[in-house]
Amino acid sequence: MRRCRSQSSLRLGFSIVEMIGAMVIVSLAAVTAVAVAARATADLRDASVVWALHQDAAAALDRISIELRSITKDAVSLGPTIASLTSSQITLSSGLIIRFVDASGSMSGRIELASATGSSAVLLPDAASMSFVPLDVSGAILALPRLTLLSNAGVRQIRITLSCARAGVTETLRTTVYLRCMAGS
Repeated sequence: MRRCRSQSSLRLGFSIVEMIGAMVIVSLAAVTAVAVAARATADLRDASVVWALHQDAAAALDRISIELRSITKDAVSLGPTIASLTSSQITLSSGLIIRFVDASGSMSGRIELASATGSSAVLLPDAASMSFVPLDVSGAILALPRLTLLSNAGVRQIRITLSCARAGVTETLRTTVYLRCMAGS
């Protein structure tokens, strides 16, 4: 009788092998859960950075568009009052400059709005690039660089592309601004 009792008591407990097996399974489930949570956190951080970059770039692009839409028509040549245009800078006859300042040393690139008085404001920090492409009335690309007065060059639209990068994420926005002063011409 004693023999039966000791055998049945052994069956009610767990063996060391069963305990180790259970611990391995629970550990694998915990590692998997931590990995999934870490990936979800990283995805949320990346989405937050993309959203912030998009908002910053959209605000800068809106400001640039407003400035370009406010260009007036030159009374003499009947063209837009743009003093010069390169792929990364536009200077209006009023002295306003919209430019991309490339990264130098520890500073990241940026997009600035500068006035004739020398003061400047950063429209977009962390800028990777910006380009201006002049277009004629039919949408054909005009040659660059245009460092002379553009009033007779036939510029009717300006395509703007800007890219910014932060925390390993890059966002690129593009728009075409129709010069209001040249509407109907």
